[in-house]
Amino acid sequence: MDTEQIILSIICTVTWFAWIPAVLIEKEKNEDTGGTSILPVIPVFPIVGIGSGVGIDRLFENWGSYTISLLHLVLLGSFAYTIVRDLIVIKNRKKGMG
Repeated sequence: MDTEQIILSIICTVTWFAWIPAVLIEKEKNEDTGGTSILPVIPVFPIVGIGSGVGIDRLFENWGSYTISLLHLVLLGSFAYTIVRDLIVIKNRKKGMG
């Protein structure tokens, strides 16, 4: 693995682990008391992302790593936005504002 593929692996893994609190906080915001399973999202989705990037890299040098990393960074940003938004809603609800 070269440097780009190592960075791809880190980005994919961090992104999908950020999905866990995003889902749990959203469930709390919606007052959903049901359970949540992280399987098969963890480990399947990171492996698919990494595998896709490495596979595309074999055809087009490093373009797979760059493209899949960028897509995962956008997804990570959306997870971060969801977490912050839902925490604000929960905080306002506890204050009696919503």
